[in-house]
Amino acid sequence: MADNTLSWKEKIPLNMFMLTFDNSEDIDKVYKITNILGCKVEIQPIRGSKLIPQCKKCQAFGHTKKFCAKEPICVKCADKHLTRECQKAENQNPKCVNCGEGHPANYRDVLWPKNYKKSRIKN
Repeated sequence: MADNTLSWKEKIPLNMFMLTFDNSEDIDKVYKITNILGCKVEIQPIRGSKLIPQCKKCQAFGHTKKFCAKEPICVKCADKHLTRECQKAENQNPKCVNCGEGHPANYRDVLWPKNYKKSRIKN
């Protein structure tokens, strides 16, 4: 089965498709395909993310909101409410609940998740 992949923001179709197969299919044959209906194609496996999962409910690392039993924390102001309920003005600086610095909690260029990943590898 093939699904047309959509762009993240605009949700418009991209020039790529995601293919799914039964376990009985010989996947190695699929990677050898170079043309479909006269169009040159390149078939690649899906690459997994190297990012540590971050919960969109409590902003903690290592789990997702589907598996979260903690109380909600806002990604913008670090207060105890859901992000969609935040009253913080857009011109006010955000606050990270994980490190206390002036960026949103989902800002990825911070040392906290990198140190978390290193500690998980050691354990």
